[in-house]
Amino acid sequence: MRKNAIVVGCRKGSIGWHTRDLLISLGWHVEWFDREQVANRHHVDVTQYYSVMEMMLKRTGDYDALIYTAGINIPKTIDYNSDSETGSIYEAWNDTMNVNAKGALTCIDKFTRVCNKKRSIVVLVGSNTTSVPRSGSFVYGASKMALSGLTKHLARDLASKRIAVVQVDFGIVRGTPMTGQSQVQFKKTYKELAYRQKWPEAFTAEQAAEWISFIADKGHFATGNCLKIDGAEA
Repeated sequence: MRKNAIVVGCRKGSIGWHTRDLLISLGWHVEWFDREQVANRHHVDVTQYYSVMEMMLKRTGDYDALIYTAGINIPKTIDYNSDSETGSIYEAWNDTMNVNAKGALTCIDKFTRVCNKKRSIVVLVGSNTTSVPRSGSFVYGASKMALSGLTKHLARDLASKRIAVVQVDFGIVRGTPMTGQSQVQFKKTYKELAYRQKWPEAFTAEQAAEWISFIADKGHFATGNCLKIDGAEA
């Protein structure tokens, strides 16, 4: 039987973009969403409750998977601040939390209304910044820690509905729109990564999509887990 998925966060070249392509090639029916309004892509602003609600209420049929890859990273250090909230670490904190954590919660909440009642799964894309500190990434890391909390607690809460919740914590993923947001910051991060990562090559968005697609199809018994896939970065 053909499976159905919703993928949130599908900017061209992103992990979500490649996950969508792979799932379609595997025979899935995929509805895909992003903040950017582009032809053949549904628009959603995950920071706005009613935007997410409208997205889900328009869906028909039973969905087997929700894959949430939406995320932003605004590199800041604690000594970078200003006299106003605009451009400050506090604005970066609010914006990042709204997309990376609150947006995920809203999507999961509404997904429970359209999911396959026999069995379904939520796959969240986290980050190994929850355990591997990097300069300028405390806001991003904290948002992914919040996502980890959602994963563990919602897995317990949603088990009675036969909804699994699994998080995948990747290290640096090469060649995505996010890793191009701040070339200076990420060149420094790549330099650190080369020193710490045991595996001799950087992960790609296509490889990340393979893991996500496998978990979406077979990962139900991993519910409540945050799976670290980062080339043994330590």
